[in-house]
Amino acid sequence: MKMARRAAIVFSGAVVALVFGCEVIVPGDVPDYSCGAVADGVCPTGFVCDVASGKCIAPTPGDDEAGGDDGPSGVDGDAKSDASDAEGGGPLDLGQNCRFDVECKSKLCGTSTILTTTFTSAGPICTQTCCTSADCPSAFICFNGGTGGSYCVPAAKAQRTPPASGGKLPGASCVGSSECRSGLCSNTHCVDTCCLAGDCTAGSVCAVGSVSTPPPAHDEWVCVTAVGVRNAGTNCTDNTQCKVNNCVGQTSVQNCPNCPVCSPSCCKATDCTAWAAIAAPNGGTCAYGLSGSDQLKWCTPVDPSRGPLGTTCNSNFDCQSAYCDPEIKKCAATCCKDSDCGVGNVCKPSAVNTPFLRCVPGSR
Repeated sequence: MKMARRAAIVFSGAVVALVFGCEVIVPGDVPDYSCGAVADGVCPTGFVCDVASGKCIAPTPGDDEAGGDDGPSGVDGDAKSDASDAEGGGPLDLGQNCRFDVECKSKLCGTSTILTTTFTSAGPICTQTCCTSADCPSAFICFNGGTGGSYCVPAAKAQRTPPASGGKLPGASCVGSSECRSGLCSNTHCVDTCCLAGDCTAGSVCAVGSVSTPPPAHDEWVCVTAVGVRNAGTNCTDNTQCKVNNCVGQTSVQNCPNCPVCSPSCCKATDCTAWAAIAAPNGGTCAYGLSGSDQLKWCTPVDPSRGPLGTTCNSNFDCQSAYCDPEIKKCAATCCKDSDCGVGNVCKPSAVNTPFLRCVPGSR
């Protein structure tokens, strides 16, 4: 029998958590850039991060080293400088090549670390976070490459063919992919990314599944027919026993007496309140874990002996949120979109270590 997720053992269609004590271990993968300009203060005052090279530079007009007359973004040095100085986002739309976050209207320039090389073979492109494809403009779909978040990408580059406008929602019955807003029909249902159960329609659930279009295949939260019969928060020994296909093992009887349990997707700690009422007497939080080599978020028990949000930290073990922001060295909250963060904060991927989505001070 397949066991619950306790260690780095890959099961077919299963999510694997690295768990010691009661914490989800976040890997220390080094990304392919040393700065990402995805959080205020990454570079010294007067400098911005060139996400194409991963270096902090001063984007002076006409400076060839800062992009030349025709950099990857398709705008000249003066335009780059103007975009950098503007209070809002720059002139570039989603999908256009970029070098700086401030060049994009979305204020997020996605590198291969965030979007994978599937979408960045010609350089970084402007993107934005999403939960389902309906969060993206027409001709874009919501893509999760296992990097810690979901992002809007050009449907054509994703080998998807959504309708010109509209389209069936996640979980709806379908005959062909062109009927679905996500541009993907599988097993007679529209398959799309999801953040929470409420993103799914037609009786589908937000469960862990493998999506292979575009290749390579990635494990992610998708709207599909329930896999097992057990509800979130109930005891399990096998991933496929759970409706959400996610049975997570813990070792702390105090924080999770009935573990391993079926653990659902989440964006922020409050998404796990109902789950914690069943599974975790000390409360629950939303933390990152591994599904094979892919990063996903799910509900996990809180260890009350750890520090609350904002506490100075050195590792994830220091935080109740199970995430120590490597940039600011403080316990931070996870998120999927800006709306998950409080006033004065935005949801951005970390520019240090794995690009996890977390709430940081700032604005769009």
